[in-house]
Amino acid sequence: MTISCILVFRAVADPSSGPYDRLTAKVVAKVMTYQHYEQYALDDEISHRLFDAYLHRLDGNRSYLLASDIQAFRKYYNILDELLDAGELTFAYELHARLIKRVEERIVFAEERLSSPFDFTVAETLVIDRSEAAWPADTAGADDLWRRQLKDRCLRQVLPRPRLLELEGPDAFKPSAQLAKRILRPYRQYLQRLKEKDAKDILETFLTTFTSVYDPHSTYMGPLTKENFDMNMNLSMEGIGAYLGTSGQYIVVRGLVSGGPSEAGGKLKPGDRIVEVEQADGSKTDTVELSMSKAVQLIRGPKGSRVYLHVLQMGDDADAGPQRIEIVRGKVELHRNEAKSWTANSPKPHRVAIGGSTKEVDPATVGVDAAAVGVSDHYWPVVPESGPDDVLVVSLPVFYSDFEARNAGQRDYKSTTRDVKRLILAQGADNVRGLILDLRGNHGGSLAEAVDLTGLFLTSGPVVQVRRAMLSPKIHRDTDESFLFDGPLIVLVDRDSASSSEIVAAAIQDYDRGLIVGESRTHGKGTVQSVFPIEKIARVPRFRHGRSPGTLKFTVSKFYRVTGESTQLRGVTPDIQLPTLRDHRDIGEAHLKYALLWDVMPKVAYTKVRGGVQKFLPVLRARLEKRLAADDAYQSRVALVAASADRKNRNELPLQLDARRELAGADDDWSAQVRTLHDDDFLMDQALSIMEDLISVWEE
Repeated sequence: MTISCILVFRAVADPSSGPYDRLTAKVVAKVMTYQHYEQYALDDEISHRLFDAYLHRLDGNRSYLLASDIQAFRKYYNILDELLDAGELTFAYELHARLIKRVEERIVFAEERLSSPFDFTVAETLVIDRSEAAWPADTAGADDLWRRQLKDRCLRQVLPRPRLLELEGPDAFKPSAQLAKRILRPYRQYLQRLKEKDAKDILETFLTTFTSVYDPHSTYMGPLTKENFDMNMNLSMEGIGAYLGTSGQYIVVRGLVSGGPSEAGGKLKPGDRIVEVEQADGSKTDTVELSMSKAVQLIRGPKGSRVYLHVLQMGDDADAGPQRIEIVRGKVELHRNEAKSWTANSPKPHRVAIGGSTKEVDPATVGVDAAAVGVSDHYWPVVPESGPDDVLVVSLPVFYSDFEARNAGQRDYKSTTRDVKRLILAQGADNVRGLILDLRGNHGGSLAEAVDLTGLFLTSGPVVQVRRAMLSPKIHRDTDESFLFDGPLIVLVDRDSASSSEIVAAAIQDYDRGLIVGESRTHGKGTVQSVFPIEKIARVPRFRHGRSPGTLKFTVSKFYRVTGESTQLRGVTPDIQLPTLRDHRDIGEAHLKYALLWDVMPKVAYTKVRGGVQKFLPVLRARLEKRLAADDAYQSRVALVAASADRKNRNELPLQLDARRELAGADDDWSAQVRTLHDDDFLMDQALSIMEDLISVWEE
């Protein structure tokens, strides 16, 4: 059987840099050289880093490019610094074109190889992570690598469907045309996305890679990326109010934002597949096989403008006529990342307070992530059936603030501190015996909000020191002498709690105001980034008359605790640490390339709270250890955590059927055990028990 396939893609112009792209590159290079915190010289060392990092970004698993390609581009290894300084982007465009060529070749090989049988009785393996492996030496080496990858793909289909082997046997398995098409689909989609990239897309990828070799949090943002960034900070956007995803070749509606234009219109439904986007001027764009980023650009638009979505409704086949839905774009409030609260003894269905208002929440949605257009997934708390009375849990996914509204003088602008304050007051601060501030998964956000939020639990004083390169530190203080809550406090963290989250946790710990509970340590992001539109940095008139040259976010400062220690790399170590399956994963700043180093500076004068919580730690730890020692489920958890270290080091998959079945059986057993752990929220459950103990000793 021979599989023949004609790949049909939209016509895409050959990308090449224009004057604006070259000027943008020059400005970014200058700013990173002279204004970044470390002030690294733009030299051969940066060139070497950029060369390696761009190759990794384009082909991180070393499956497409050949050793001969790497050698051919080696001529750029020592001169990328000079080329960037001159705004020359040839390397980026040439390497992108070479990658497209190699992907096309690999797809042709895959089509041909999937028409021949595979022998599942041969003992051979596939390396999972090839990021440090040698590049395929030649086409023959690439063919062998891809034969193994395709064999692995076939095994993944065969293992749950043994009947597929009944006709031909394990030593001569030939994929059906339908199975081959399924295996080929992601490769074809990847090629499609590569071909859709235009000059500004390649520029963004290259400059983002360049900024990342100074430190992992500096980045260049094109207009759409900057729009997404603003949405996350402001918790609002202008568009249709729909959560989108992909399924095969389609852009699919995953859900609707409560109160948004799509929900108000009543016609667009979850599960609808968008096949065409029509603008108010009648222009239409086919969205089948279109990348998510391109589709989002078409669908978003200013408040009051109209867009027409042509959709296939759930259950309709591709031959069905699409329905044309008119939507008037509007301002969409993104409640998904707002502060939320619940009381530990809340019965189901849960009443979850969001941003100061209380709403009924379907328990089926609690604990489930949902991807929003331009909004990252975040943690939803899993609310237990019961817990200690009068304990308020405030879950904070991000530190947000509507800077535009604040600067415009609007009195009721959106902010983290305002929302958390409302949530506590809605419960009645005097009625709350204990408060758990859940900062798990909170990657940070507004520095000012972190300082203001800390002030809700302190009378006044310094919260964090911020130092720019070669300058004296600036001390950010809580200047409000009052506080909102002075009772038992726990800050719950994990290894994803970063930046502003670490500022809050560190200050609460240093002032002995509350307990920090969670995973072994927080993320360790102790750096500050400033965001500047490039045309404002450059002050070049040509930028003001062309398309937006993008925005630069780069590291300008570092955080230091009031004790003088940096939170960079080391993060905050919880007072009470609890084991999780993530303990052995490479999570945190220390695992990121080119992360800035940890250091110390003089401490600032501050006064710990009277009657702090550190004195209770021996009792609290003893009670926790006694409780966990008698908990069989906890002992099973500890054993699984230890076993996860061995699984992390596995980097080969057997391609022999019996060995793969044995491995799959072991993986199924492992997954079943892990699922039992994920049925509850271990960290929150323990935090609630610790809070019960803390309230007890506090009141004694």
